Amino acid sequence: MAETTEGKSLPEAEKKKEQNLPFYQFFSFADKYDWVLMIAGSIGAMVHGSAMPIFFLLFGDMVNGLGKTNRI
Repeated sequence: MAETTEGKSLPEAEKKKEQNLPFYQFFSFADKYDWVLMIAGSIGAMVHGSAMPIFFLLFGDMVNGLGKTNRI
């Protein structure tokens, strides 16, 4: 009779050990749809990351434009 996980662990579970994979091998399982999603996500992350510095530049120019005086 096979033992359950409630009591003792199964002999098959003891035999199976975690296999360590290099990071690049995770991409070997990706198909074309996964590659498209990874590229779209990377482009979206770059756009999202560049939004704050662009906002700082535009907001700084706006504040400088409001604060200028006509005095010499």
